[in-house]
Amino acid sequence: MVEIIGMPAIDVSQTTFPDAWRELPVYRWDSTQPFQIEERMRGMGDRKVAGLSFAREWWLDEDGGAFTFRDTISGQMQQVWRLDATEGLELGSVRSGG
Repeated sequence: MVEIIGMPAIDVSQTTFPDAWRELPVYRWDSTQPFQIEERMRGMGDRKVAGLSFAREWWLDEDGGAFTFRDTISGQMQQVWRLDATEGLELGSVRSGG
């Protein structure tokens, strides 16, 4: 759970946003001003925190048209997890346990 600081919340019922967004918080962001996202709670409520963390390394391709990245995920899983990638990403390799 996070808190948005530096952006005022607005009343979504007074907007033209789609009905599917009516239950979500909406903020007015002046893109020339900074804002902060502060973590208030981590994990799944009363359940034990999963404790996963990741580090990402990026490399820009020589022509500058794309990039390559490597994620290193570590920690203790609480339950079975599935990791998905966004459409358009090409999986190079996966290693587990080293």
